[in-house]
Amino acid sequence: MKIMRIVFCILSCLCVLAAIPIGIFCDIIYLVVDLFAALAFGGAMLLCKTRSEPAQRTTDYMNSDEENEAIRRETENNDQQE
Repeated sequence: MKIMRIVFCILSCLCVLAAIPIGIFCDIIYLVVDLFAALAFGGAMLLCKTRSEPAQRTTDYMNSDEENEAIRRETENNDQQE
């Protein structure tokens, strides 16, 4: 899903970038279609972001010892279930 987010982000940016020359040289309807495409790609990017898997919690030096121990137990339980 991360690759899809990147692709949709690039396509959305390209549509917004193309809006200026399209607005200058073409009819207004082409500009509107281009901006709707940018919105559609941006929406698809956000949709892919909300459907992505949650980040795996890992131990960190910024966490307290209790938090790190709870994360270790969660990880061990998940490994045993698989």
